[in-house]
Amino acid sequence: MTLHDTLFAAVYAEPDSDAPRAVLGDALLADGDPRGEFIQLQLARRRSKPSEARMRELLRAHAASWTGGLGHPGRCRFRRGFVAWVELAAMPSDEELDNPAWCTVEALQIGGPAPAPELARVLAHPHCRGVRELSNVDLDSLRELVGDRELERLSARAPFALLPRGLRVRELTLRAPFGPPGSSPPLEDSLAWFTALPQRDSVRMFAVDLHESALARAAAWLVGPSAPPTLARLALTPEFDYEHEPQAWQIELTRAGGTSVAIAATWHGKLRGERLPEGIGAALAAMPNGSIARFIARSAVFVQPETAEILNCELATGLAAHGLPAIRLQ
Repeated sequence: MTLHDTLFAAVYAEPDSDAPRAVLGDALLADGDPRGEFIQLQLARRRSKPSEARMRELLRAHAASWTGGLGHPGRCRFRRGFVAWVELAAMPSDEELDNPAWCTVEALQIGGPAPAPELARVLAHPHCRGVRELSNVDLDSLRELVGDRELERLSARAPFALLPRGLRVRELTLRAPFGPPGSSPPLEDSLAWFTALPQRDSVRMFAVDLHESALARAAAWLVGPSAPPTLARLALTPEFDYEHEPQAWQIELTRAGGTSVAIAATWHGKLRGERLPEGIGAALAAMPNGSIARFIARSAVFVQPETAEILNCELATGLAAHGLPAIRLQ
């Protein structure tokens, strides 16, 4: 076993620690291996535009050889110098999972069939003990997970099924089942499912695949007696649809005392071009007087001036109904 082999093994043995990664990066850099520079850049606490550009340049040139056999570079993302996110087109075999490069993977996105026994097999493998995020998985696919496991994030699709008792989740997103647009479960059904979960008290954020038309009902539930007091945030996060116009607002609610909430709204626009916003003004105006303690809004994408003007009019209309000052998106 070479020195580099020993240092890679140290990373896989302690995937949560930056120290063995830093030692490996120094050793690779000393030997003229560009992977060393990449590891150092990703471990840096502060990044600049030149360093970000350099990382992209290194990935374009070397990602195919740095994924460690975990998949196509387009289905992998790096963090702290190693693959941390993988999109699975199919469940890997036991032989593939024996590759120690899986030890640094923190997040799996399911991009193909995931039968419950297969998903349970993958997550039970010792090399997948660091997986803390699952996305795009059917709820029913989780039914055979055994033992205790904690996930930072779980994005799962209806139809409804209870989560395994040993599974604890901090951020839980309920997506619509695969099908035509508008197939999301009603808000009331989603909230009833959530409150029936044995592990609901471990969830700090619950998000549903619904538009801003559900805002008033979502806020009323969050400040009402049915919401677990341990739940810090409730979010409306509609899934973007390539073929149909998405409602582009993503809205996060937090309790603000009494029956009022704080609202943070983020405009994501349309994946292809721009669309005209609809509904946010009416949704805000429909909320009871005094129910909005604070409101902030921002845009996650560039907004064309004409669209920004319509957005600002929508926001002003909704906020004026509560005596709140208008907010302008630039």
